[in-house]
Amino acid sequence: MYNNGRHIVNFALAAICLLLAVPIAMPLAAEIAYNNAERLEGRLQYAGALADYRNAIRADPLSARYRSGYGAFLLRRSADQKGRIAIYWLEEAVRSFSYAAELNPRSAETELNMAQAKMRLFLYNVREKRLKDEAFVHFRNALKNDPNGFNISYSAGYSGIVAWKFLNDGERRLVLDRLRYSISLRPSYSRHIYPQLWRYTKDLGPLKEVTPDTLEANEGLYYFIVDNNLKELIPEGRARVDLFRERERPEEVSAERDAERRRIEVIKTGRGAAPAAASVGQEDWRGTDHSGKNPYVNGAMYWGGAVDAVIEMPPGPSVVRIKARGSPVEKVYPYMVVKLDAEEIGEAFAESPEWKEYSFKVRTDGGAKVLSVIFMNDLATDAEDRNLFVGEAVITKDGE
Repeated sequence: MYNNGRHIVNFALAAICLLLAVPIAMPLAAEIAYNNAERLEGRLQYAGALADYRNAIRADPLSARYRSGYGAFLLRRSADQKGRIAIYWLEEAVRSFSYAAELNPRSAETELNMAQAKMRLFLYNVREKRLKDEAFVHFRNALKNDPNGFNISYSAGYSGIVAWKFLNDGERRLVLDRLRYSISLRPSYSRHIYPQLWRYTKDLGPLKEVTPDTLEANEGLYYFIVDNNLKELIPEGRARVDLFRERERPEEVSAERDAERRRIEVIKTGRGAAPAAASVGQEDWRGTDHSGKNPYVNGAMYWGGAVDAVIEMPPGPSVVRIKARGSPVEKVYPYMVVKLDAEEIGEAFAESPEWKEYSFKVRTDGGAKVLSVIFMNDLATDAEDRNLFVGEAVITKDGE
């Protein structure tokens, strides 16, 4: 009788221990499975990762982290798929994010990922406007949960660009506002934002709207315009850079102008006894790259910089005609700015490998002037090298 009692007590204690161990063991097993899933995904072992993400959820179905992580895995995998397979992954991702949002409604990351999944589903079937509308509800929820976070703002704005033509005015404002905020925090990200925004809008307006009112940001916009051969946008882009340089660095701009005037006078007085002529030969150009270390010979500009020559200008209106040619990189030719006594008189792309004449109208008081050509967009890749070659320059009275 006594032994039977001991067995019953031992059995009861074992049962209690087992019951107590389950709540401890299951979360531990879930965490092990989840960590292993992330490790396998990092090794591109997707089948094993998929199984372990699901194992983690089975072991701990009330974890918002595991459900959100599983949805994020599906979202990432859908990017490598097409058609029905991609749609299947996205729909399952949405279901997983929905569970996670119920468990933790304050997660900005879950709301963002759900928005991205629904936006991709919308792009597979743009007649389902509901999906796009719901995506922007989730974008707004994510921003509400994390209003100052860079990743949330950047991802919300960037994800919305691809659906630009389907967005209403309010949705477009949200996209542009978040992209502008992102560039203000990390100006280097404009290298990702500008190409995508231009691809889907083909409009300078949105590019300007996402550009903060700073010199650094507007320089980034200007370089994007030049590097992408957007000729019609260049004058305004350069004007914006000049405006913000005057605003942020007035002393530097003033010092540069004084230095340029002195440089022009040195060039004029250093030309020797030879009088200025109404034309410049290719061999007459002198100059160096921006560093001042690499001189140019015969107008061949293999680096960004400037060449100068002294030329005789008639009083009144005249035309400066300059021959130039260029070698492109990725189909973008050299971009040159032309100045007369440090005052800009025009700009152009030397968009031909053969010699081509470019004309610039100007009005002066006549006399010896310094004609300058500045090479603005030097670039070299493993396969190509963008170079500018400046040839003969001739001055004629306007109308001749």
